[in-house]
Amino acid sequence: MNSITAINAISGINNAAGAQTLDTVGQTDAGASFKEVFESLIDKANETDAVDQQANLNLMTGDMNNLHDVIISGEEADLALRLAVQVRNKVVDAYSEIMRMQI
Repeated sequence: MNSITAINAISGINNAAGAQTLDTVGQTDAGASFKEVFESLIDKANETDAVDQQANLNLMTGDMNNLHDVIISGEEADLALRLAVQVRNKVVDAYSEIMRMQI
């Protein structure tokens, strides 16, 4: 799996039915809410972390000899976590901006 495919899979850009896009009310074409999209993002980040941990364990026990695959799985997990943190930061910034609005 190359890094572009991994990033697309992590961010939910590509799915079996095709690319998802957000409409004006924050719903995806499939009807998923932002909460569902964010939960999916977190789940995929957890999955990539689990794959990375298993690859590291396999390398340490000698079950895997390909260091390249271990490094790639580590980078995928790192990118997934960074993406989740950046989305969270943007949500917190948006919430803060809304709270500063005067009615």
